[in-house]
Amino acid sequence: MDVLESEEKLVEPGDTSEITVYYKITAPGDYKTKGYVTYSGKETQKEEVSFTVSEGDAK
Repeated sequence: MDVLESEEKLVEPGDTSEITVYYKITAPGDYKTKGYVTYSGKETQKEEVSFTVSEGDAK
């Protein structure tokens, strides 16, 4: 399991913003990513996405 982090981003209360994280997948297979945001000592709800990488897509 790898832990990915993004650069710190300041977002004003009431505003929304996208967070982008890149990860290079080098082997085909089934993958699952889970993510959440930490802010002011709190965490958002964890979200999960599953996907499959085929032989031709992995580099």
